[in-house]
Amino acid sequence: ATLVTFNDSFSDGLKVGSIDFSKNSRYQTRLRNDFIKEMRQLSKLRHPCIATVMGAVVGPNKEPMMVMEYMENGSLYDLLRNETVSLEGDIVLPLLRDISQGIRFLHGASPAVIHGDLKAK
Repeated sequence: ATLVTFNDSFSDGLKVGSIDFSKNSRYQTRLRNDFIKEMRQLSKLRHPCIATVMGAVVGPNKEPMMVMEYMENGSLYDLLRNETVSLEGDIVLPLLRDISQGIRFLHGASPAVIHGDLKAK
């Protein structure tokens, strides 16, 4: 597999996580090309309320993986299910504001980014 980075401006010490995409052999070539095109677009987006796309891992006969900024406290899904965190208004309201600002940024991008499957995971 080959690591494809779309922006070299990241510091050497930045941690990253990855997201696997399920294999679909029937459309694999088309999906791979669409994936790379989308990653190139998403890697240009910078906003404090959007997880940064660092690059992608692609290789022959392998599932492509998107490499994203590492989120130390996990996903929103993890936070919502963490019984040690009390989700009071002073946490929930800023969280909702950040989500809406991130979505507004994506919709205002050129070209506009419509998420389509926004979820906590």
